[in-house]
Amino acid sequence: MISAIRHVLGFGRRSVHNLSTEARAGLFGLGWSYLSHGVQLVLRLGSSLILTRLLAPDAYGIFGPALAVIFLLDMLCDLGVQQSVIRSPIGETPEFLGTARSLLLVRAIPLTLAVAALAFVLPPFYDLPELFGVLLVLSVRPLLLSQLNPTLFVLYRHLNYRTPFRLDVLQLLFSIPMTIVLAWQLPSEWSVWSLVIGLLFGDAVRVVLSHILCPRVPGFRWDAPSARELSRFGFSILRNTIVYGAWIYFDRLAGPRLLGPEKIGLYVLAWTLAEGLELLISRGSDVFYSMLARRDEADRTPFFQRTARRVALYLLPLLFVGAMLAPLVFKLIYPAKFHGSAVLLGLLIVRLIMRATSQIQFMHLMMRAEVYIATRAYIASFIVLVATFVVWVEVLGLGVVGLAVSAVVAMTTFTLTQTLQLVWRKELSPWPAIAGLLWTGVGMAGVLLVYGTG
Repeated sequence: MISAIRHVLGFGRRSVHNLSTEARAGLFGLGWSYLSHGVQLVLRLGSSLILTRLLAPDAYGIFGPALAVIFLLDMLCDLGVQQSVIRSPIGETPEFLGTARSLLLVRAIPLTLAVAALAFVLPPFYDLPELFGVLLVLSVRPLLLSQLNPTLFVLYRHLNYRTPFRLDVLQLLFSIPMTIVLAWQLPSEWSVWSLVIGLLFGDAVRVVLSHILCPRVPGFRWDAPSARELSRFGFSILRNTIVYGAWIYFDRLAGPRLLGPEKIGLYVLAWTLAEGLELLISRGSDVFYSMLARRDEADRTPFFQRTARRVALYLLPLLFVGAMLAPLVFKLIYPAKFHGSAVLLGLLIVRLIMRATSQIQFMHLMMRAEVYIATRAYIASFIVLVATFVVWVEVLGLGVVGLAVSAVVAMTTFTLTQTLQLVWRKELSPWPAIAGLLWTGVGMAGVLLVYGTG
């Protein structure tokens, strides 16, 4: 047995040694990125198991829409600064980084004011008076995050994910105990504040640690050539993220108008757990994007095509298995008051089958500064989402399950629309998306048949 292990380890070392420098850098970057996310998943799962025993679904039902508003507004002003630093030939210069830092601060000011203004508008719209204070306090978050050290993006550029690993894990090790203690100590009518304060405390810790662990931050400055390059690339990203933000958060923004906070709380918990897997996909995509940036122009499209095939062959079946098993595991480890989230979790993991397929495509488009192709797909999918949302939730009587079904349909229509454009341009074979469509259909039917809609 020991000799077999030694043989396998030796084979692994020889295989890594035979890889090119670029491939080794990508492999180590992917390893650190996945290690970081794996540790985060374990910590978040542990905190979730504790918090669901201390909090009621209503707390998540109030916190979820507030967080959706914050994230949506953040996307509406996304200028792609991180991606610009990674792809730009001058992305590491003090002039570029100082300009990026100034741009992030300027962007944060109207964001903070917008969230504060919505604190007066949305509570009566949702008939959730508790939302007022939550939104007002969370309005400081954009300003807080604007103080992150932008040299963190340079580490991503060099596929150095070791420091981001420390940053991610330490942030959770500080914020999770704070959230749990507050949830334990605060009375039930104030329990949502444990989530709010825990989030902001974790953000503050991340900002401080970014200045301790990352290279020295450049001073604020405004360099005209750097600003032009940031704006040129950023506006193409901005157009896409405006549509993407409305598309991705529509369910959590429109849902509270049709369903009560308890049902929305179940959905938010399921989404949060599925988001852990989605972030795993995003981390891998970030590494893929960094590897694309380091390749010659002629080799980028073939590398993208190979990666798309491998995702379809290896990752999509694993997501299907995860979707079928997740509801069962959820019911075994979570309290009964949250068991309504089980089937929602299964459906939202099914959604990730097409998410994995489309994310690789999007990174390819972003490297080519052709994200308008994704924007077209988001618009088409958003039209379908808005037109069918009420049908799933109210007309068919699916209730909160209809929210999850609409999310799956939206992701599927987006991926197929984006794929058709790439196939038309002869940059991609259609079969990875076809495989994703088949796995999505089988997964959705399987989850609903096995676990029902209740």
